[in-house]
Amino acid sequence: IVDLVESIIFKAGIENDTISYGLSCLLKLYEKFSNKERIAKMIKSFEAHSDMEVQKRACEYTKLLEKGWDNDRKK
Repeated sequence: IVDLVESIIFKAGIENDTISYGLSCLLKLYEKFSNKERIAKMIKSFEAHSDMEVQKRACEYTKLLEKGWDNDRKK
């Protein structure tokens, strides 16, 4: 599943809305899969995206995946 999302969001010419949905999908998959580091890196790679909404979403999700937020998320 992660490979499929990766192939979609990194595809050239993909719509920014599709990237945003893909990032949301990755965030939801984060807790369910063992390759957490890979998922976090994919999300983080969009922090410098040319579209401000994609950037914002990536930054927010990256912050949520930090260790300090981990305990709060699991409560």
